[in-house]
Amino acid sequence: DDALLKRLQAREVPEEQRALVGRVVSEIRNEVIENVAAAVLHIDARPLKGPTAPVWEELYDEKLTVSRLLGGVWLRIQPLAPYGYGTVWALRDASSGRFLLEAAPGLGAGGTTTETGKRGIGEVGIVGGMKLEVVPKS
Repeated sequence: DDALLKRLQAREVPEEQRALVGRVVSEIRNEVIENVAAAVLHIDARPLKGPTAPVWEELYDEKLTVSRLLGGVWLRIQPLAPYGYGTVWALRDASSGRFLLEAAPGLGAGGTTTETGKRGIGEVGIVGGMKLEVVPKS
């Protein structure tokens, strides 16, 4: 922003036009940041595995199946017994504290063999930009 505004000032572009350009650039930047944030899921395994556990981002795809999401998370949090979702560990929305996929009917161990496991994550309430925590389940 500053470099562009300095170039406009050097070309003697009037202040009101520079201000308008500055506002437009700022709005575009903010929109891009929002779009990028909505394009990923933020996943934090530290609540389950401790301070050195992985924290990562996954590209958000509303059609990604529940079983694929859970399988990908499970691979990152090894070592952990398979099919422990919902009994050993769970995903929680960091902002609301709500456990995800608990209320989804038919979600079985690991979420891989049921109808819910075949559904897209968008269908079960997981949205882009969401911050998910991998937490112990007891």
